[in-house]
Amino acid sequence: MKRIFFFLLLVSSFSVFSQGINIVAEVKGLNYDTIWFGNTFGKKSLPNFHTLKQADGKFYLTSTENITSGIYTIIFKRNIEAKYSQIPIIITEKERNFSFVCDEKDVYGTVIFNGSVESGLYYIYRLAYASLNDLYGNAVDNWRLDNTDDNAINMLEAEETMIEYQQNFIKENNNTVLASIISKNNIKLPSFEGTAADKIQNRNQFFENQFLKQYDITDEDFWKTPISIDLLDYYTFKSYDANPSDALSRTKAMMTKLSEYEKGYQYYFNYMCNSFSKMSKHDFDQTFLYLYNDYIKANKTNWLSYDEAIKYKKDAENIERLMVGKTAPDVQLFNRDNTPVQLSDINAKMNLLIFWSPDCSHCKKEMPIVKKLFAEYQSKGLAVTAVCAKKTEQLPSCFEFEDKTQFPTEWYVLNDGSFKSKFHILYDCSSFPRIYILDENEKILFRRRGEVTEAEFRSVFDKILKTHN
Repeated sequence: MKRIFFFLLLVSSFSVFSQGINIVAEVKGLNYDTIWFGNTFGKKSLPNFHTLKQADGKFYLTSTENITSGIYTIIFKRNIEAKYSQIPIIITEKERNFSFVCDEKDVYGTVIFNGSVESGLYYIYRLAYASLNDLYGNAVDNWRLDNTDDNAINMLEAEETMIEYQQNFIKENNNTVLASIISKNNIKLPSFEGTAADKIQNRNQFFENQFLKQYDITDEDFWKTPISIDLLDYYTFKSYDANPSDALSRTKAMMTKLSEYEKGYQYYFNYMCNSFSKMSKHDFDQTFLYLYNDYIKANKTNWLSYDEAIKYKKDAENIERLMVGKTAPDVQLFNRDNTPVQLSDINAKMNLLIFWSPDCSHCKKEMPIVKKLFAEYQSKGLAVTAVCAKKTEQLPSCFEFEDKTQFPTEWYVLNDGSFKSKFHILYDCSSFPRIYILDENEKILFRRRGEVTEAEFRSVFDKILKTHN
């Protein structure tokens, strides 16, 4: 009762402290006893002050300090060893006294604000933009796989829809703090006329010569929101040049631009290394090797911690060992009845080697696709080697999934529960699925960290068959 009275007293006297905040947070399912109020630098959490969970299960964040209007974040941990998670909020001159409730497992899907219209608007914007951005990303992937006019048109339309949404949101929510933040970080492209091919050519010229010049990355406010990282990622990760490796030229241009602001330069360099090192898609990890060899290995990144430098060294070694054209590491694995099988003894024009786990949601989607494609490409020389990456005591879950999904009897369904072969290290199995395609000489023809779509598999198989026939 005293807590409620104290909070009401603060609310009633809030006009005296018009530059402060009073926020009541309820994060359902959160067992950790502390949350923080703070900012972000890009996506990095910067806690300011904290508060403890009260007897009613809520957190009361109050401050009389001068907190200007803008985007902030409520920061929490699921446990003491976990990384920070974020609940973005908007503070305006009028909306400084509000409450919200959400589920810690799904902040964006469950958060409800009372007394902060702009914070609610933020989540409407982020969810809609994320959906459009995913559609655009899928369209880019399809065009990279097959440079047809239809794929080019779909890609351009997806991009235009995404940009139009940003522009309309800014216009419809004019004079809001959120709209002013988005307008600093939205995609600014002129209209391009002509055929799809003309538009792509003109767009790429604009990207090379003008795009980055539109943004002031030395402005501290530019970095106070993950929205700024969306913009930079749009340039570096989602460019759609005909040659996917041209992402390297975009990265070099980005590094030149970021050199204007050391703090942003260091942050986004680290961010790109973390991202590119995980992205075998479209040769993006080649860009990581450039960053590693030309910056880290060349001793130009003295701001990195020792642990970060060692991690990137390990990532580079894994990538170089498993690059297309290298010989796949030979390992001895075992089938269900514990009969040993040497990987090098599996001879096929295309051996689809997939490391998977039965509790991996991506694997559950991937294996039926592999099963479908095997039925079509087996006669053309496709073999499938499916390695369940569980330890001995958990292998029954692999067999259960195998039976339930009805893996074809022609597949090599293998495991090494003892990890004696060190396959998890040799094939960089830190997450699943890990996918490789090997030729009859165990040369790596394709690799991917994560899912491969049916369309991409078909494109890869057909290119291999055309090249090797």
